[in-house]
Parts: sequence; structure tokens; C-alpha cells
Amino acid sequence: MSAGIGEKIVVSVRHAAPNTKIKEGQTVRAIIIRTKKEKRRKDGFVIKFFDNSVVLIDNNGEIIGTRVFGVIPREIRASNMKIISLAEEVS
Repeated sequence: MSAGIGEKIVVSVRHAAPNTKIKEGQTVRAIIIRTKKEKRRKDGFVIKFFDNSVVLIDNNGEIIGTRVFGVIPREIRASNMKIISLAEEVS
């Protein structure tokens, strides 16, 4: 199975920062915000990123973190506007 930008998935945390409420090995929900696999937009542009990245969310769909690093694609706008407000740049 595969998932694309803006889809909700369940992930296992590999690395966690010390002294946070998320611990290594914990299973949490997430929204995909960047993928290495290219995606064609309706207007013909193709977008792809250098890394795969997600934003962790709780069971209610609220973002767990307080900051989002890197570029966020416009496709996220449909799934969660709060991610857009925390982003540095939207492409």
C-alpha cells in the first residue's frame, strides 16, 4: 500500500527528542506533508521533495507539535489549515 501528500496514516516513532511526550516506539497518527515520490498537479506541475516528512496528530486530529519546519505543499490546505499556519513556507 502507498499513501500520498495530505493523507492520514499510523506510524511508529523511530527517534524522539528527549523530554517530550512522544517516546520512541510509540504508535501515533500522522499526516504526510512531503514525499520523495513526485506528484503531478492538475495544472501540469510536478512536485517532489528531498525527504519524506509527516506531522504528528492526536486522535482528535489536532497537531501535537508547535512548529513545522520546511516547505509545505498547497495540497495540505484541504486536509488541515493549522499545519499551513505553522509552516515556514507554502509552495
